[in-house]
Parts: sequence; C-alpha cells; structure tokens
Amino acid sequence: AFVSCGGGEADSGVTECEAGFRLFEHEKLFRGPVCIPEKAERIVTLGSSVETLAALDRAPAGSQARFIEDIGENFPDFAEVLAETADIGTPPNLESISAINPDLIVGTTREGEESYRQLSEIAPTVLYDFTDSSEWKNLARFVADAVDEAEGMAQLFDEYETAVSNIHTELEANSVDPAVSIMRVRPGRLQVYLPGSFSGTVVEDVGLRRPD
Repeated sequence: AFVSCGGGEADSGVTECEAGFRLFEHEKLFRGPVCIPEKAERIVTLGSSVETLAALDRAPAGSQARFIEDIGENFPDFAEVLAETADIGTPPNLESISAINPDLIVGTTREGEESYRQLSEIAPTVLYDFTDSSEWKNLARFVADAVDEAEGMAQLFDEYETAVSNIHTELEANSVDPAVSIMRVRPGRLQVYLPGSFSGTVVEDVGLRRPD
C-alpha cells in the first residue's frame, strides 16, 4: 500500500511512503509500520520521550510541563535546551498539540494509546509499546531512530558503556562490593526502585548487588 503521510491513522499494511517521508518499523511500535518525515522539525513528545530529545540536544516543539520540570530539576544542563518547548498539558491536550502544528508525535502507549487515533489525525504518530522503565535503553533508541538521531544515540550509549566500565573497574580495584537500595522520598510516601526499573538496570550494569 502506498500512503500519503500528511497525517491520518497508521495502517499496518503500509509498505512505502511518499517523497519526504520514510517507513518507520520497530518490534515495539504500536500499530505500525507508519510513514514519518525524513527530517522532522516540529516534534511533540509524550511522557518521558522528551528526555531522549534533550539528551540529543534536540528541543521538541511541545511536551508535558511536568516532565520538562523534572528534567530541569535532575539535569540542569538540559533546562536550556527545553526553554522554548510549549506545554501540551497532563494528560496531553489534543487542542494544544494541534495548535503546535507538529510534523511528528513521539511517545509511549502509557501516555498515548487511548488517544492514538486522534493524535494520528494531527500528525504521524509513533508510540513505543511500553511495559516498564527497565526498557529505557530500547525506548531511547526507538525515539532516536524516529527523529533521525540513531548515530547520536549510539554515541551516547558508547559514553554510557565507558562510564559503566570505569565504575566497575574502580569497584573491583578497591575490593568494594556494597549492596545497594535506591529510594526516593516524596511527600507522604517513600518510593523504592526495584531491579526492573531504570535505576535498577543501571545498578545491575555497574555490577552492584541488591540487598537479599
């Protein structure tokens, strides 16, 4: 099937795209494949996908303020990258997204599954079929590929692997083998990050033990 890609719901029968677009396929793509711009310029991100764009020094045209604020708090260097990014609301507001006139919408099913049809009518939409935050590496590569930044993401992961290796080497050199728990104190509750979380996978990567 040949598809014009100015918007419209993704069709699993799509096999080729019109000029200026490319076919995006991925094992975790929700309702794909889908035609997306070869060089997207006005990107809207849903949920934590904004973190990937910020790490790649790409500013989305729109995102959710609560994720932008979290990034600014935890990664001050990224705050400037996202300074001009418009808030699309939480949950994402379709009118706010449409007003931005995006050429690509990127996110996960956690934020976009229920409104997928409406989002796809605004712009080509790619959603990662999200299970849990332990998939962060795969999600980061997914988003990077969608915005034509696969090489940039590969470089970031090279830097990550180097840092992990350095930490692992230092721990071994100093005969350090601590058992580590990761907790976050929030108003009225204490959040514990288990092995199947973003933090848990990082701890595993560097070779630290979890408590018995």
